[in-house]
Amino acid sequence: MAHVLCVRLVVEKMAIRQLRKMPAKTAQAIMGDMQAIAADPFGAHSQAKPLEGTKSGFRLRHGNWRVIYRIDREAQTVSIEAVKPRQDAYR
Repeated sequence: MAHVLCVRLVVEKMAIRQLRKMPAKTAQAIMGDMQAIAADPFGAHSQAKPLEGTKSGFRLRHGNWRVIYRIDREAQTVSIEAVKPRQDAYR
């Protein structure tokens, strides 16, 4: 039986500001996706991929939006650092 690690979801101030600016339905959908990731951070999530050049950085694709987040195993947290349109996400 596999051990599932459930971690705390943390939303950084910058990400909160970005979520408030976008359409409410989109923000709710993104938060739902991120809660699913926090419930099983190392499970298979079809729209999530590791960021190149980082050990703990990941990105979630939601339509034209990208969520940049980090998984901290020691602190047992998933931290949403940024939510940006695709064209601005990797700058």
